[in-house]
Amino acid sequence: MKKNCFHCGLEIPGHIHLPVIYDNEERETCCMGCQAVAQSIIDAGLGNYYKQRTADAEKAALPEQDILSQLKLYDLPEVQAEFVEVGEGDEREAVLMLGGITCAACVWLIEQQLLRLPGVKRVDLNYSTHRARVSWNNGQVALSDILLRVQSTGYTVSPYDARKVEESANKKRKQFIVRLAVAGMCAMQTMMFALPTYLYGNDIEPLYLQVLHWGSFLMVLPVVFYCAVPFYKGAWRDFKNRRAGMDTPIAIAVLMTFAAGIYSMMQNTSEGMYFESIAMLMFFLIGGRFMEQIARRKAGDAAERLVKLVPAFCHRLKDYPNSDETEEAVVAKLQRGEMIVVKPGEVIPVDGTVLSGESEVNEAMLTGESLPVSKCVGDQVIAGTLNAASPLIIRTDTIGSETRLSHIVKLLDRALAQKPRVAELAEKYASNFVAAELILAVPVFIGWALYADVQTALWITVALLVITCPCALSLSTPTALAASTGSLAKDGVLVGGKNALEALGQIDDLVFDKTGTLTRGELSVSRIIALGRLNNEDGLAIAQALEQQSEHPIARAILNHASDQTFSGSLIAGQRVNRVGHG
Repeated sequence: MKKNCFHCGLEIPGHIHLPVIYDNEERETCCMGCQAVAQSIIDAGLGNYYKQRTADAEKAALPEQDILSQLKLYDLPEVQAEFVEVGEGDEREAVLMLGGITCAACVWLIEQQLLRLPGVKRVDLNYSTHRARVSWNNGQVALSDILLRVQSTGYTVSPYDARKVEESANKKRKQFIVRLAVAGMCAMQTMMFALPTYLYGNDIEPLYLQVLHWGSFLMVLPVVFYCAVPFYKGAWRDFKNRRAGMDTPIAIAVLMTFAAGIYSMMQNTSEGMYFESIAMLMFFLIGGRFMEQIARRKAGDAAERLVKLVPAFCHRLKDYPNSDETEEAVVAKLQRGEMIVVKPGEVIPVDGTVLSGESEVNEAMLTGESLPVSKCVGDQVIAGTLNAASPLIIRTDTIGSETRLSHIVKLLDRALAQKPRVAELAEKYASNFVAAELILAVPVFIGWALYADVQTALWITVALLVITCPCALSLSTPTALAASTGSLAKDGVLVGGKNALEALGQIDDLVFDKTGTLTRGELSVSRIIALGRLNNEDGLAIAQALEQQSEHPIARAILNHASDQTFSGSLIAGQRVNRVGHG
């Protein structure tokens, strides 16, 4: 059921839920602007406006010039400072977030469109995360021109923002679930109406046959006009860009089958309906894309997990060394030279130098070494590592995108974006394959129409379009590569070259620089040897009591070790003193 905006009267998209409370009832609005204006009017006590108005408010369309003006704002240095990396001279690099990508052919199209712009040097588009890392010469092309080229191609683009990525992913996931549920429900209902025609088609009276046809027709309408909309949009975008994508044959097949079904329904015949085929096709296609989205999201989680190692807040020393007073500060707003204190058990948020304190830092996330590293005055510490023992006062040296952890994230992002030869071939030939498929469908239809009849020719042509759709070429290849690269990154293995995965099948020997890279980074107790009067269980209980308040990796290993027996004596833990070792 369609809903109109309470404020402006325009139709509300199905995925939007932005309510306001008016007369103790929840009223829906179409966008955040209408919601804010309506709520302001109601809060000001002017709610009678909605009872007395004679026409709905109008929402002005955004002219193309205004869109260009908005994109020009991204050329301002103060705006670019948040997400653009400045290189030598006019060299610039930025990570952009893209929307509307459905297959490998989309990746190829966007890369080719951007590389045609003078000044754009490199485009690495990651199919698994839909992020594009673009390098350009700012003296030849502006960032707004790059954004405008992507938008004019038919895709959405914006500077990468982790929060927006998460919101966009959740929004798409909900849309997929709703569409999948609608397609599944309609597939079951249309099959219920179609089954009698399969079993007793020639014996059903015309009146009841018509009832079955109308039931199938009504049940397939949500599938055709809601569930299949993303395929229509993809096909239309491909048409405007003069290419053939994976959505094109699917959209043509759905519309052809639906039109033929309506014709057969008007003829009231038991053959040629197949409304249930449309519903089942959409159910399986949407289900496949949903699973593909899950695989891509898992593949991109490796880089996100590294980013989330750095905390959002820290303890900043306001007037060090004159005062030890601290305040909560946002890590992203720290400046070089500012002092922070990192307490035991906290993650170090910046690359810096220890000014005061002695502790041990767990650097397993960088080096793979399970043992912590002693840190004292003058030593360097790295963002993302864990302070295990005592408080440290640290001077901030590098922050944000300049930290060593950020460089690792960039390396991983580039590795995920690089494509081996098989993926490049898939992107290059997917569009040509679909175009050849569409051209081949024409003589197939004409030949079968002359040999048999139009109805037989229609279903054979539809089958050709659906079965030969290059899902394996356009989806499976990049998804498999993304999943394998993400799985390796999850285990701490970064794929540095685009042909590394293909070369793995020919490797005979592996060489590691040190044994620490082969450990899990977590210590564990393998055996207990009692040398005094205590037995193993009593000694373990005393050790666990002493280590109860420690964050040291060895202490955690002792605490996590379970014993089959319980401690037999009484144990009182007194004052605990932690002394940092330097051996």
